[in-house]
Amino acid sequence: MSDAPVGDRHSEYERRLVREFAALLYRPQSWYAGVVGPDGRIEYANEAARDVIGADARDLVGTFFWQAPWFTHDQDVQAAVREQVAAAVQGEASQFTATHRTSGGGTATVELELQPMPAPAVDGIDDHDHAFAVVVVGRRAASESTAADVESALDAVQALYAATDTDDQVPFDDRVRTALAVGADYLGFEEGFYTKIDAGTQFVRVSVGDHPLLQPGEQTALADTYCRETIADDAPTVVRDAGASAFADDTAYDVFGLECYIGAEIRRDGTTHGTVCFADRDAHPEPITAADEAFVGVLADWLERELRHRRERDQLTQQADRLGEFAGVVSHDLRSPLNAASGHLDLAAEHLDAGDTDGRASDAIENAHAAIDRMTDLVAGVHELAAQGDVVGDPAAVSVASVAADAAATALPDAATLTVDIGADVRLAADSERLRTVFENLFRNAAEHGGETVSMSVRRVDPHPDAGGAGFVVADDGPGFGDLDPEAAFEPGLSTRAGGSGYGLRIVRAVVNAHGWTVTAADAPDGGARFEIRGVEFTPDC
Repeated sequence: MSDAPVGDRHSEYERRLVREFAALLYRPQSWYAGVVGPDGRIEYANEAARDVIGADARDLVGTFFWQAPWFTHDQDVQAAVREQVAAAVQGEASQFTATHRTSGGGTATVELELQPMPAPAVDGIDDHDHAFAVVVVGRRAASESTAADVESALDAVQALYAATDTDDQVPFDDRVRTALAVGADYLGFEEGFYTKIDAGTQFVRVSVGDHPLLQPGEQTALADTYCRETIADDAPTVVRDAGASAFADDTAYDVFGLECYIGAEIRRDGTTHGTVCFADRDAHPEPITAADEAFVGVLADWLERELRHRRERDQLTQQADRLGEFAGVVSHDLRSPLNAASGHLDLAAEHLDAGDTDGRASDAIENAHAAIDRMTDLVAGVHELAAQGDVVGDPAAVSVASVAADAAATALPDAATLTVDIGADVRLAADSERLRTVFENLFRNAAEHGGETVSMSVRRVDPHPDAGGAGFVVADDGPGFGDLDPEAAFEPGLSTRAGGSGYGLRIVRAVVNAHGWTVTAADAPDGGARFEIRGVEFTPDC
């Protein structure tokens, strides 16, 4: 069979009917199906067959079957397929096994069946010398793992179990890092990384390997990553040789330069949380097997379960902390104003019994009211702390400048000033209302100590190896902390202002911790107090 079309006495109308019939029959099927003409050119390929190579129907129709992208990776495979098509055109049905290229750059083994369709009579001539068309049906062959592959997979799963079956005393990031190292070693990849995906951004949380863009704290627009494909598919995404696949023209390939990749989605509460992935800057020398995909899937399942348990542990710990703080308020903080109220009321009763000729009973009752108001403030502070301490489960992208301005409108005196040195388009992942609570309490604290004309500033800070990840700073020009240890300012019930509840800054820390951030306090170099919040996830291009 030559590569040039052969003569065909059958009309295009008849051929079109065959294509339409094939589309009706094979379009909904999950297995590969198509029709090849007697000249060896593709007449039709169903969606399942096209998806394997990421091709459009227009790119395939009219192409010689053996020259289609499924088989261009291997000339021997092309020659074998061509021979089978030639035999089928002559009326010989056949079944054979071949390899084909996938859109991810890898290869897969497929079982093909070629069934000739007898040529109908034309102008009264019954021509059975060749087929009118050849129906091609394909199914991906079952994985044929060798005993060595199975043993290797079992060893890797056992190592993964050993790495993850540790008590809660081992930090979460350390356990994930160990599991990634096990996976990278088993798969033969240089890089392993766990990501959090939020607001169209990929944040690298934990990793092994030395790729500069895959280190903890690195972030990239999701559209520029391989992970966008991972979260769009139910099965792990596999790329064996990106340079020889559709990924060669992808932005992710230009940004990261990764030749091979395998990743699985991590879900939490029914939505995408992130991914666990392995990659390399060199093409993978061997096919990525179903066992490899299953291993990555198992690791993703473990991370989903571990994240759920981690959140539950965090919530229990915070609930225990809040219960302890409430007990402290009841046993200590409320005792003083309660004793004071009781004493003032006893004194008022004595004065009233004596006729209260000098009005001292009224003074005692007023003092009792003040003590009761103090207790009310303390209880309100504890309630607020309890409400704000819950872990933030569904953050959104919010504007720092906008939230700070809204908080200033309600918490700062009219004569106070606020300077926000962060662009209006800079966004971070947070609960908007609870972030506003942070700003309100910091602004209110500054006004209470710095006066009606206090000046506030908010600015962004970059990651620092000693201080932590990216974040922002809130500073004032008030008196600062003086002799007080700045860290002690976060203790519940501690206030240097008469009548203060001492819970404002404790609530700030509770909200910050609920987001997974950190907050520290210090005297500003030029005077005043400075609060630094880090571990914040900003969106790209900010």
